[in-house]
Amino acid sequence: MERNIEPLQSSKLRFYRFLVKKSLRGLSKGGRREMLGWPPFAVFVGDFIGNQISYQGWFEDKYISFLEHYVFPKINPSLIALDIGANIGNHSNRFANYFSKVHAFEPNKRVYYLLKANAMLTISCFGLHFCRNNQINY
Repeated sequence: MERNIEPLQSSKLRFYRFLVKKSLRGLSKGGRREMLGWPPFAVFVGDFIGNQISYQGWFEDKYISFLEHYVFPKINPSLIALDIGANIGNHSNRFANYFSKVHAFEPNKRVYYLLKANAMLTISCFGLHFCRNNQINY
């Protein structure tokens, strides 16, 4: 297979790659995220939501941005938000900027530990789920 890139374009491309790698060298992944304006966030490798957060900064950003612009300004900031099925805390972390406290519930034990790692100071995490016979498990 033959390449159709002219030598000048190829050398420019290599030079730009070199500059990007050089500027990011020494920064942890969290440091790169902060440089791009994203907070550090723990995710599962290969997970759909984790991939979206890694590449776009947040999962479902356009929906949360809509809430931030049109709904949250009209809500009393002293209220408490409930995030039921919080997953790793993507929405909880954004809600924490607009509510006095956020209670995040996640029944999956493995995911719950990432939620706790990602929780900000105003987020309380609960790893429990309810069964049909009204028992609390976990």
